[in-house]
Order: sequence, then C-alpha cells, then structure tokens
Amino acid sequence: MIRGRTSAGAPSRARVPRGGQWSRSNRRKDDAAQRKRFFQFAVLVVGLPALLWLVFGLVAGERGLLTSLRMVDRRDRLERDIAAIDARNAALRLEIERLRKDPLTIETLARERLGMGRPGELTYRFEDAAPRAR
Repeated sequence: MIRGRTSAGAPSRARVPRGGQWSRSNRRKDDAAQRKRFFQFAVLVVGLPALLWLVFGLVAGERGLLTSLRMVDRRDRLERDIAAIDARNAALRLEIERLRKDPLTIETLARERLGMGRPGELTYRFEDAAPRAR
C-alpha cells in the first residue's frame, strides 16, 4: 500500500490538502465562529440586564425579599400588640366583674379613691403641702 492512497488507488480524505485561509471550508468555520461570538455577545447584552432586572425585582421589588421581611416584622409586632391588648382587656373584664359582684372590692375602692369610711370610723387625710417659694 502506498502512503496517502487507499487500496483502490484513490487518495485518502485525511491526506487531501485543504485550501488556504480563503477556501470554502475555512470560510464556513470562520462564519460559524463569528456567529457563535455574535450569539454570545447578544446573550450578554440582552441577558445580563434582564438577569439584573430580575434579581433586583426579587430582592427590592414591590413583592421582593426586603418587603416580605418588613411585612413579617410588622405582622409579629402587631401580633404582640394584639396579645397585650387582649391581656389588658381580660384584666379589665375581671375588674368589672369584681366591681359588680364583690362587696369587698367596692369598699376598698370607696376607701382609697373617695376617702370614705364606715359609720363611726375616723378617716385622716394627709395632703401634700405646697412647696414653699423662696
């Protein structure tokens, strides 16, 4: 067998010399590489701003991460306020119930706030003296 030729005598494809820089096959390869570079550039020019816009929207948008965190904090604060108000309401309901039904509570309040006493008792009131002017 002769080097560069097949058994039938035709030159092998691997050994056929290709054209120079401007041959048709090399131009196709250059065009493909150029199209690939253009596509990469287009993806970079269009895709990167779109990706940045999407990330910005997810983080700082109207329904983004920061807004969600603020809303969670606000919800927790409101739940704590509601729990405190409910506890205060329960205490006031208990006090109202005692004022309606417990005579000892009514007597204690009358003695403390109104300065009242039972018949035959002496009550003393001590008022704060006005500060002296110098």
